[in-house]
This record gives sequence, structure tokens and C-alpha cells, in this order.
Amino acid sequence: MTPKRSRPKFILELIVIAFISPTLFVAESFALSEQAELQNRALAQKIMSRVKPGQEWITGGCMIVSVSEVEAIANGSKSGFDANALLWPDGIVPYSINPTGIDDGTIDSKGNVAMGRREAIRQALDAWEAAAAVTFIEEPYGNESVSNYIEFNDHPSLNNSQVGMWPFPVKQKINITSWLVGVIVHEVGHALGLKHEQSRDDRDTFVTIIEDNIIEGKEHNFLISDTNNPGTYDFDSIMHYRHNAFGSNGQTTIDPLPPNQGKKFTMGTALTLSNLDKAGMAAMYGELTPTSAPGSNPPSGNYDSPVQFGLIIIPGIDQGTTRYFYTLDGSEPTTQSNEYFSGDVLSINSNTTVKYFALQQQHSPSITVSVNYTFTNATPMVETPVINPNSGSHTAPVQVTMTSNTPGAEIHYAFGGTIPTQNSPLYSGPLNLTTSSFLSARAFKAGYTPSGVANADLQVEQLTLTAPSLYPNSGEYPSPLSVYMETTIINGKVYYTLDGTDPDQSDNLFVEPVTLTQDTTVKARVYLDGPYNPSNIVTNNYTVIPTVGAPIINPNGGNHSGSVEVSLSLPAKGLNLENAIIRYTTNGAYPTQYSNEYTAPFTLGIGNHTVRAQTFYPGLSPSTVTSANFTVYDPSPTLDTPEFFPRYNRYADSVEVTIENLTEDADVYYTIGDNMAPANPTQSDMLYTGPFTLGLTSNVGDTWFIRAKAFKGIEESSVIQKNYEVFDPGGFAINPPTFDPAGGLFYNPITVDISTTTTPPNPGIYGSIRFYNTIDGTDPFVPDPPTTGGNSINLSGPAVLKSIGEFIQVYATSDITTATYEFMCATPTIETQPGKGIINHIGSATVVMSSTTTGGGTVIRYATGGVEPTETSTVYTEPIEIGPGTHIFKAKTYRNNFEDSDTAVASFIVEETPEAPMILTDPMDQTVDAYTDVMFTVEASGVPNPSYAWYYNGVKLGGENDTTLFLYNVQVAQAGEYYAVATNDASSATSDSAMLVVNQVNSPTPTDTLP
Repeated sequence: MTPKRSRPKFILELIVIAFISPTLFVAESFALSEQAELQNRALAQKIMSRVKPGQEWITGGCMIVSVSEVEAIANGSKSGFDANALLWPDGIVPYSINPTGIDDGTIDSKGNVAMGRREAIRQALDAWEAAAAVTFIEEPYGNESVSNYIEFNDHPSLNNSQVGMWPFPVKQKINITSWLVGVIVHEVGHALGLKHEQSRDDRDTFVTIIEDNIIEGKEHNFLISDTNNPGTYDFDSIMHYRHNAFGSNGQTTIDPLPPNQGKKFTMGTALTLSNLDKAGMAAMYGELTPTSAPGSNPPSGNYDSPVQFGLIIIPGIDQGTTRYFYTLDGSEPTTQSNEYFSGDVLSINSNTTVKYFALQQQHSPSITVSVNYTFTNATPMVETPVINPNSGSHTAPVQVTMTSNTPGAEIHYAFGGTIPTQNSPLYSGPLNLTTSSFLSARAFKAGYTPSGVANADLQVEQLTLTAPSLYPNSGEYPSPLSVYMETTIINGKVYYTLDGTDPDQSDNLFVEPVTLTQDTTVKARVYLDGPYNPSNIVTNNYTVIPTVGAPIINPNGGNHSGSVEVSLSLPAKGLNLENAIIRYTTNGAYPTQYSNEYTAPFTLGIGNHTVRAQTFYPGLSPSTVTSANFTVYDPSPTLDTPEFFPRYNRYADSVEVTIENLTEDADVYYTIGDNMAPANPTQSDMLYTGPFTLGLTSNVGDTWFIRAKAFKGIEESSVIQKNYEVFDPGGFAINPPTFDPAGGLFYNPITVDISTTTTPPNPGIYGSIRFYNTIDGTDPFVPDPPTTGGNSINLSGPAVLKSIGEFIQVYATSDITTATYEFMCATPTIETQPGKGIINHIGSATVVMSSTTTGGGTVIRYATGGVEPTETSTVYTEPIEIGPGTHIFKAKTYRNNFEDSDTAVASFIVEETPEAPMILTDPMDQTVDAYTDVMFTVEASGVPNPSYAWYYNGVKLGGENDTTLFLYNVQVAQAGEYYAVATNDASSATSDSAMLVVNQVNSPTPTDTLP
């Protein structure tokens, strides 16, 4: 079978987040010390001084205490609170939760608890169930059959609870405003019978209560209780307050005494129930006995076929109070795992580890039992899918995704706790949930065992729309009153009522201002399709004061010539009274009770006039003001008459008409007639705003008649008329012009001839063809009146040439032809005279430069030595003489309106004129002793510089090519004739011979120092 969803009620261990912490009290009274009793009595008397007549309870804090109990402490009949708070019989505590409210932090008028906070309540109850033999049983809200029970409420400002079970049937409230688990654990502790740790009768041994720092009205939270003080004082108790609990301006109210000063900032911040909290609760309600774990069938082992797993539950033994939880993936089971019910059978056909435990009410969990099943031919199991998100509170819509790590697996899903099958909906993409849902998912794959079931408990709240705005606000207003409604919600719709009932989508939809003529209550709210709650209702109350009817002005303004007569009257409908008075002005001022009283029509002369009129009647509000603007023109023309363009009268196909306004800030109005003269223009006719096109008349060949007139203020011009004949050219058109030469790159000025391949079919009608040209890229047009045009154009610089052709007689034009012409200087040539190329120049050479680009200030500029020429370099004007050496010339051509040429580069080598060698210095005769060094020197002139060779007795000495010959450690055998020969391309020269005489001497001894 498929695992069932668990009912989350029990947990094994809970870490709570607490901002306040409490103590345990058991049933035995204990006499207070005299000092403690006096202190307690003084504090109780202070509390009683503020109790009002008839008041029964004191609620300022997290404990609700009776006035009678505090009064008994104040008058000395009791020393402190009773420790014997009534326990819940058998540890069974019924409870209910106020119905779910909107989970956005708001609280409805009944204190409803938001759905997202129910889990925090359950976790707090589970914490106490895990500590002692107490069991919380949820009852339906409003179940009157339960005599004593706890009711959880969402409170706007308080966390409090009564202490213990009361001795008469009653609904005991636990109010919560801070929805933290630790806060709820604390308040439930009170309901189970616990009071505060700082209220122990021995507390003055461990802490000092600083009464002057306690907020007025909160003192009862610090009264001492009669307790038997089990164990030592517990600073870590969940029932202990923080050091500054109920402190005025955050001042300390509970100060630990030595040696516990270090507890000051840790007490009241417990993260879990302390050991003393658990021990004290167990002492009150009994300790938890471990639940017995049931057996399972079959036992662990290896099987050839699927097994039917079940728990061995003995009928009748705690069957109604024991629950069983298990996992199939080897993970440790918790109360959030799958729940097993008596009689369930799980079919297992793949290698599986089953872990389970039992949990009985008022018992601790059993041990966890592990059962392992392996199969000889195990069928693989699909991994359980993952639902994201799988819990929590969300604002609608929430997008939910499902994934499986098993390739090829299909995910099926279901709602409401139903286990998905392959017949359930197939997941194919994200789900958008708009309501709270319990979603289950399971993965399937052929040849695989279906996966476990993944569950997601999602609380989805619908967003409440922002309320609309109504204008004006509630108040008194004269009739009629226009009411506007507005919403900031995109695509939101405002529905409203006028009878005081709450609006819904069946009522009026606001589309335009609502007019009110009597007292009305307007209610409005916003609706939007989708997962949204309608907005809150906005209510405005309007008191509408009746007014008399507003006057009617006749004529209602406008333009008039010479003068205009104006009359005023009351409307036929409305509140018209016989003694009503109409008062008016003609200068735009608003009427008052002192303005002109209307008795008869009045005349307005030349000028601009604003007439305003209002009705007055004693005891009623004046009517609204009626206004009308009049312009009365001088009938004699005073403005310049407009002009029409083009001036020619006959055109093929169409003509674009322009009216030139010759008066600044004047408006030109015009009329048009088809083969007939139109009426003279007025300001009610067409306002000229730009050129307009006239096509063929209704009867082709007829004439258009146009009249125009200028208006400015009260002035106007004379009327001007223009006639245009627009005829059908029979489909004939001019071919676009052609250019010779066509566009391109040129190195000298050119003349472009312009022509067309079109020949007029009837020169008598169409006339000859003219061309109008531009060279700056702008579109050419036929001037008005046309000129002679041009069939050629000279270009001496870059140009974008555009040309349009025109039939002279009918003003018909061709399409525009465009061509781009670029001009660049030709690269100059650099050569020598006569031309010998780079080399073969002896002594000198003449360099000449030239360019095929001429005229227009053309120059060649050059530089030597490899330098790039610029516009400031030397201008070439005549041949250049160069001498011996290597010469590099660079040159460019420049011309006005032309792009500079590329750079020309040339190199020339000029060699010097050869000169034969001539010996200038001959080597000298020398006589030396053997074993000394000898040096001969020669010097010669010549072009190019000569090379040298040395000879000994007529034999050339190899490798001796310098002007100096060195002989080291000479011997007698080296004596003889030495001379040098100097050679270049021109000739050679031989020096005089030098005789070397070497005297024989004894060789140096080893001790001699050789030079």
C-alpha cells in the first residue's frame, strides 16, 4: 500500500525561541519569611490602589490573576499566591484555535488566528507533551460540549494566560501577539499551572526586584507565590523574565545577586525547556513512560518476490492512543514522517530499509526499529520527487515546481491528501496556486517501483487590493457635484453604490465622473481579476446644497465682424426662480452681487471680450459661472495678404501648395473649390498648418480654386485667390537624369554633362526638359518660377551631385539622380636627369618632380632624410642638384579642395669621382737587436680610400692590411726589405722600401724579464 500522510502533533525534541522565560510550582505551601511577606503585602497594596470598582481580573502582563487573590495578600490574610494551581485531570487539555484569519499580520475583529501561526501553536504544545504526561486535544472551535478548554486568540498587543485549570466550567483564553514558539511555550506553561521563576518565595536570596523601575500596572507579575522550591533557583527556566521585563524605559527590574551577576543578560533568553522545567512539569503531571515498540512481519532478510510489510499491533491495547510513524528510505522517522494505521499493508519489491517507532499519549517515543529487505531480483525504485516550495505561508499566486532525479520519470500529483497514481494529473510545468493547498507528488517510470510520496503544505493568502480614492472628500458642496474615483491598481476596476449599500461587481462600474444633485452616500471598492481580495470599502458622505440654474449666453462666443449682440437667459430646466437676478461682466472678471444686472441684450464692439454670467437668489448658493469668449474683428483689412506658391498654374498629376503668411503671429484660414470659387475663409474654416497636395479634380482637367485670409486678434487681411489646373499626363514620366562622367575618383577638375533618355511625346504640351542640380547632397527642386536650369556642371572639388529633370510647360519632374564625385591629387613622380635610377650616379645628380594634377594652386611639397612631407614642407619649384651620398626624397601633391595625394618615395646614391692613390708617408729604415719589437707605418691618399698590403723581400705578407705593420720579438732571419702597396678602383701606388737590420745578440736567460 501507499504510505499515508502523518498528522503532525508530536515531536521528539523542540528548540524554542524565547524572549521571556518562566518557573514551576508544585502543590505544597511554604511559609514566607517575615521580610518577604511584608514586601509582598506592600506590593499587593500598591496594585490594589489602582483597582477600579467591580474589577475582577488584573491582566497587565503575561499572567491573568484575580483581584480577590491580590486583595487577600494586601490585607494579610494570605502571604502569597497559592502554589496549588489546579491541574488538568489525567493531563488531558482540550484546546481550540480561533478560526483562521488573513495571514498578513492583521487581526480581525474577533481575534482570529492566522493560518500560518497554527504550526507555532502545535510546536509549543508538542514541547510540553515531550516533557511530561500531558496531552493536548484539539476541539472544533465553538464546541460547547467541552466544559473546560483553552482557546488561542490573536491579540493586538498582549501575551497572557490564566494560571492552571479553573475549578468551574469556563473557556480560558491564551492571548498571543508575539507569534514566536518560545512565547507560546511560556503562556501554555501558565495554563498548565506554572508561575514565574522570579515569584519563588526564596527569590530574594538570588535576585533583587527593583520596584521603582516597574511600569505602573505591571507589579502583579512580581508578587511572591507560595512554593516548596523544588531544586535550586533556575535562571535558565523558560518561565523566567528578562532582567528588564516591564521596566520603565528599559530599566532593570530583576537584578541577580552575587555570585550570579553573570546571569543578568542570559536569564529570560532560554532557547529550550530547562531540565528543571521538565522535571517540575513531570512532578506535576507524571513522568513519561516509554511506548512499547510493536513487532513487524516479515522479518529482515533476502526474498525472491515482493513482501507484504505490516506492524504486529495487539488489538485493544492502547490502540486508540498510540500512533506509528515510519520511513522507507532508511532515514530516521519523526512525527512528520508517514503514519502507519492498524491493518495497513505495504507492498515492498525493491531493496528497502524500513524504520519505525510508536508514540502513545502521555508516553515517550519507543525505540526506533529497523527492518532490512533485500531481493534477489530487486526492482529499482524511482527517487521521491522534490516539491519547491514545500511549506510556509505565501502571497498568491505562488509558483510550485516539482523535480525528480530519476531520468525519464514522470511526476503525477494530487491535492487534499490524496495519494497520486498514474491516473492523477501529469506534472508538465510550474503550478500557480492561488489558494491554500495540501499537494502530494509521486514519480513513476516503467520497470521501476513508484517513488515515495512527497508532500507540501502551502498556506496561500490572497493579496487585498489598495482602496480607491474619492474626490472631493466628504462635506457640503453646491449642486451639481461631480465625484471622481481613482485607483492605483493597474487594470483594477472601481465599483460603487449611491444608496449606502456595500458595492460588489454587480453594481455600478466607474467610467466617468458621477454627478450628484442631492445628499448621497457614495461607497466604492476596487476589484481585480485573479487571486486578489477586493479592497476595503471607502465611504464618502456628500451634502449637496441646491443652486439656481446657471445663465445661458447667446451666442456662445465665437468670431464676429464689426459688432455682436449678446443675450442672457435662465435654462428651461433646473431650479429657476421668478426673482432670480443674472449679473455679468465682459472683461473676464468673475461676477459678484455688485456686478452689472442683466435686463436686456448688450452689444460688444471691436476687440476681444470674455463674458461671465452668474445667477443670484436670496437664501440659495449662487449658480455656477457661465463663460464665453468673443472676438470682434475690424471689418476693414489691416493685415498683409498671404501669398500662394508655386506661382505656375498648370501641373501633371498633382501640385503641392504652400501658403506664405506675411504677418507674424497671424493665423491663415483657407477654403478650396473644385472647378468653382469657394466662400471667403473665416476662422471656422481650415487652418493652414503646412503644405498640402492637390490631385486631379473630380472632372479631370478642371481647375482648383483656393482662397486664403489672415487673422490676428481683431485684425484680418484681404482675401487672396489662386487657381491650379492639374491634368492627367497619361502615364508619361521623365526618366531620371544620367551623368557623364559617372561618379568616382578624379585627379583633375571635370565637367559633368547631364542628360536624359526621355523624349517628350508632344513637345507642344510638355515642352523641353530642363535640369536643376545641387552639389551639396541636398535634394534639388524646381524653383518658382522656374529658371533656365543647367545641362552641365563644373566640379573642382568633392561633391554629391543630385539632379532632377523637369518638363518646362507642365512642371512635371523626374526622380532624382545622385552620384558622388571625389577628387584626389595624383601621386607625384621623383626621378633624376638623365634617368639612372637609384645608383650609377658619379659626383652629382639632378632630381626632378612632377604630378599629373594641375591648376587650382597645385604644389608638390617634399622632405629629405626619410621625413614625411606636410603642408608646411618645402615646395618643389625647380630641379634639385645633389652631391655624393645617399639621398631619400618623399613628396606629396596638394591642391585646393582636393584630397592630398599618397606619398611618393625615391632614394638615390651618388658616388664620389675616383682619385688614384698617392703615398704620403713611406716606412723608415730600422736597425734593431734581435728579440725586440718593430713597427713600420705607411700613409696614402685616394678616392675611394685605398686598401693596403705589406711585402717582405717582394713577397706579400698574408693578413697584413693595416697602415701599420707590427713585428714582435724579431729574429735575425727577419732582416730584409719591407714596403707597402696602396690600391683603390682608380689605381695603386707602392711606397719606398724600408731596410730592417737585425743584430745578433745572446738569447735572454730565464731570469731576464722580456719586454
